[in-house]
Amino acid sequence: MFQFGEKRQVKTFHGETVEVGESALHVQCAWRLSQGDRVITGNGDLYDPVVIQSGKSNPNFDWKKQPTRVDELMQSLFENGTRQFIVQRVEVGVAASLCIHLEREFILQIFPNYSGSDEYWRFLKPGKDEPHFVVTGNGIEI
Repeated sequence: MFQFGEKRQVKTFHGETVEVGESALHVQCAWRLSQGDRVITGNGDLYDPVVIQSGKSNPNFDWKKQPTRVDELMQSLFENGTRQFIVQRVEVGVAASLCIHLEREFILQIFPNYSGSDEYWRFLKPGKDEPHFVVTGNGIEI
């Protein structure tokens, strides 16, 4: 999930208070954040622990419960939530792909890499009772 805009507090379905952006992009397909020729992080980093020990996988690692490489790299880049990057432009491409160009030449690329009819990504306003813009293998749903 990627957050955009001013931060605000909302209640979750479980009654917890969390900080969110004005808008959010929920991604269920391949993505990466790059700068120039360098990949900063991507969805493949979700399945690796913060520290990778000499190239060996850890069979006990649970990416849903433990910090991942994505967590570490994003916290570093966004300086634990104190740093923001302004969106400069958005490009919608073929086959439901999306590129969000940020300042300092960062690019968030969303690129569905499977042919099913499942949801690829959605754009929404967290905590607001408004329709979501949903992109699936079958097209756009609102």
